[in-house]
Amino acid sequence: MLKKYTQKEYHDLYESLPKKMQHLFWEDDISNRIEKISERFELTNKEIWRITEIIAHLFLGILPPEHISSVIQKEIILKEDFSKKLATEVIRFIVYPTQHLLKEVYSAEDFQNIGTEKINEAKKFNNRKEEDLYREPID
Repeated sequence: MLKKYTQKEYHDLYESLPKKMQHLFWEDDISNRIEKISERFELTNKEIWRITEIIAHLFLGILPPEHISSVIQKEIILKEDFSKKLATEVIRFIVYPTQHLLKEVYSAEDFQNIGTEKINEAKKFNNRKEEDLYREPID
């Protein structure tokens, strides 16, 4: 369950964030993504509010990315497979695109259980200049 904070505590948490992280709260792209996810899953206003609150806690640095899936499954009362899909969508469309900024607030270990490290490793592999294994060596 998400911890409740006072308005002042939320404000203090927000003020302590790097400027780039603060901008995430005002990005139209983030609100559009939340709206699209909500439409896809036909969420009620209460459920939309809960998802928004979970994402705000993520951006404030008080809900590590690795806990997103479990919190969504506990906080949003849906069928089990439906809540897993919802959690996957939030991770895919909110966490992954913002992970470069989230890494300013969270450690690399906070991303290990949601799979972002695997994505980063794949990018590193694709950017390396490897020897082409399919070509025969020239003598």
